[in-house]
Amino acid sequence: MPGPNYRVQVEERRCGNCKRCFIMQEYDEFNAYFCRVGAEPRPKCGSVMMDEVSEDIDNGYEAWERWAAANLVAEEGICDNFE
Repeated sequence: MPGPNYRVQVEERRCGNCKRCFIMQEYDEFNAYFCRVGAEPRPKCGSVMMDEVSEDIDNGYEAWERWAAANLVAEEGICDNFE
């Protein structure tokens, strides 16, 4: 879940450069950015490129979708929790 004062802005202190940001990578797709500040533990994201395919495909995908929907941020986002 994004931290306080979350906003979108292009600068060096953005989500894409933050240590707290999880960056999901996949072949032939753009990267997706997720804030881990205050987030539940992250389930496997299903990325083949990152070798994170869940053994329980149906439940693993649903768990990932719930987590991702709650924690998705823009690469250019910025908040007070930058680290």
